[in-house]
Amino acid sequence: NDFDDLKTEQVQNPSFEIPNNDGSAPANWTLEQAQPTWDVVNHKLVYDQYPYPNYGIFKQSIDGGWVVDATYRVTIKISNYVSGKIKVNIVTPYSGFSDASNGYPPHWDGGWVSGNGTHTFDATLTYGTGIQPSYNWSSYGWIDTVMIQTQSGAISSNPDTTLDIDFITIDRLDVSNARVALEILDISGFPPTAPIGDE
Repeated sequence: NDFDDLKTEQVQNPSFEIPNNDGSAPANWTLEQAQPTWDVVNHKLVYDQYPYPNYGIFKQSIDGGWVVDATYRVTIKISNYVSGKIKVNIVTPYSGFSDASNGYPPHWDGGWVSGNGTHTFDATLTYGTGIQPSYNWSSYGWIDTVMIQTQSGAISSNPDTTLDIDFITIDRLDVSNARVALEILDISGFPPTAPIGDE
């Protein structure tokens, strides 16, 4: 039999448990502004009264990049919500994803979300259907990333952002993940044993 075993989860360290090399932030994530901060004990990203004109941007580069015509399911969990809104952006290159005359890379998002709980949206990255920004997002290093932002930076009348992010996952829905079930019936010779203390 032939199996296609493709990676479906796109995000590394989705629940912020693993630190980077110097322990200052969760591995694989780039925190671009003063907030969010990383709660290393509870494995969360925290916004605490983050005000205008700050967007509270953080991001992760996607291994291998986004795939045109692929469908992704984005899930983000918010806790300790007080105020503000958050948005998750899938930012692709311009080439292969857009024919817009401005040449700016498009993005897909599920709109602003708020409140405690798990928020989910699906995005199919069909050519020419992404949202075209009014300025060039590639100049910020956001190409082939998942980029998260707060609403507080847009206008001064928006409320400050106070909330925690527990995890972000992005699952590719249009590929299969091969799974094999097996039963061990016999082991030739003596089975291996774990060293003392490693059982």
